[in-house]
Parts: sequence; C-alpha cells; structure tokens
Amino acid sequence: MDIILLQHLRPTGLLLPFMRTTGLLGTDFHTITKKPMSWHDNIEEPADAKFLNLIHHAALEPTKKYSEPQTESQEIGWNTTPLIHVDRTDCRLYFPRRRTEITK
Repeated sequence: MDIILLQHLRPTGLLLPFMRTTGLLGTDFHTITKKPMSWHDNIEEPADAKFLNLIHHAALEPTKKYSEPQTESQEIGWNTTPLIHVDRTDCRLYFPRRRTEITK
C-alpha cells in the first residue's frame, strides 16, 4: 500500500531524495535544458586543470596510456613498428601495383 501511495504523490521537498535513494521514483527522469539567455547558465567558470588532464588522458589510445597491453586482445597489433625497413628498390619484398593492357 505504501508504495502505491508514494508513486501517486507529487515528489517535492523531503520526499524526493527519499524516493531516489529507495528506488521508488523509478527511472523516468526528465532533465530541463538550460536557457541560452539566462545569466546564471552563462557564467564563465575557471577550468579545472586536473579534471581536464583526466579527460584528455582517458581519450588517448591504449598504446599512449599504458606501457604494455592490458588485455589479451590488445596484444594483437600492440607493436606497430615494422621489424625491418622496407626497401622500395628490392623486388623480393616490395610488390607495387602495375598497369597492364588488360587492367586499363
């Protein structure tokens, strides 16, 4: 009975935090967008350097974040440097595309 009554009440004041923590409010949250011409929504705040560094570090690719692979899947392709230098004049290892009469 209490749950049914709480769901039909308008969540205001002290009841709203209680309903959020107990899960009685559900997942139907609607966010209110900011107003573009409002003075308090357009206040410039100083950027937090520690937070920005954390965000930039999270956006890096794994090879720049870690010194070694963290998972088995990352081991494939972790080392991207070629084992030998490619010599374009050596026809044993370099096969360029060639144009012939048939492929024109």
